[in-house]
Amino acid sequence: MLGTKISRVRVKAAPETEAAGVAGLTGRVVARISPSSTGVPVVGATPHDVALAVKFDEPRDSLWFPPELLESLGGRAGFSRV
Repeated sequence: MLGTKISRVRVKAAPETEAAGVAGLTGRVVARISPSSTGVPVVGATPHDVALAVKFDEPRDSLWFPPELLESLGGRAGFSRV
């Protein structure tokens, strides 16, 4: 699972991300939430009740994803996997 210190990510190809038209897009993580507490829509299932907001490089809205659907591209010092 991706930690919260990730800054650059790519959305993995999966049925949910392909249906949303975001598979393969890159961006940066800007927030982390518990979907069960906030009710925000998330692309994909959240078995660990964690979602990360990704602000995409190309102009479009940010979307929320479970960490399992994101691939780290590195970024901030202190990268961690939890």
